[in-house]
Amino acid sequence: MTSRISSLPITHRSFVNTWECDENRHMNVQFYFRAFQQASEVLALSATGNNPAARTAIVRHVRYHRELVEGRPIVVRSGHVAEGKFAGSILHLLEDGESGMLAATALDQPGYKVGRMEIAPEEDWTNALPRGIQPGPLGPEDIEAMLESGRAITSHAAILRNFETGPDGDLLANAIISRFTDGAPHVWTHAGIATKWLSETNQGRVAVEMKLTRLARSSEGRALSLVSWIGDMGEKTFSIRHQLQDMMSGEAIASGEVRCLVMDLTTRRAVPVPHFARDAFNKY
Repeated sequence: MTSRISSLPITHRSFVNTWECDENRHMNVQFYFRAFQQASEVLALSATGNNPAARTAIVRHVRYHRELVEGRPIVVRSGHVAEGKFAGSILHLLEDGESGMLAATALDQPGYKVGRMEIAPEEDWTNALPRGIQPGPLGPEDIEAMLESGRAITSHAAILRNFETGPDGDLLANAIISRFTDGAPHVWTHAGIATKWLSETNQGRVAVEMKLTRLARSSEGRALSLVSWIGDMGEKTFSIRHQLQDMMSGEAIASGEVRCLVMDLTTRRAVPVPHFARDAFNKY
């Protein structure tokens, strides 16, 4: 991939802090989503005069193109996709602020009426097209049978705090993704790929593509649980599905899908999914 810098307007600038990096020593995916959330609100404000806050995107489809490590400046550029299958979507490009290299992309299905904004050229939005995850919203799943069978597990549970919400009081995208990332090690372990094995083999957990769908609003003080399961298992990648819901009512708040791989931390390249994980998946 070249370092061609997009002509789209800048909607966010930031910096990769040490505390934003995970055990693989690159920026955790929740902070990519935070950057896209910031950019999406700036874009909406400049185009419409109003801030839809957490609801700037009902569906956000993100692809990770290269790692961002601590100390790197980041820039997000945003625009409107006006043609092709994804016409009407909002595009965000997250670039390394010094090299101009593309680090991640997001395609949003906006939750507001789009005003006048810069049109993204084809060479920009083609980099964001879905690859390992199907496009479109993910509806709620009936998870009870999967929990009973052992295919799904409750991977996270926590109270929603006010600092996780936007100006409208709804749960921010990066706060949802932080629950996905906190729950992920439990799902990987459930799939047979435990932290101990990863440490002993110098390998790491990596997400290469993610999709978030908002299903209902949430607010401060609610108890939320995350139910997770393996969606499919291939030779080098597999998918994790998540459903975030209200612990008291059972109402589904959001659903997500993550395309994952195992990465050799020395070569920084993908390795085959271990056979014991495929065997564990095939039991279900």
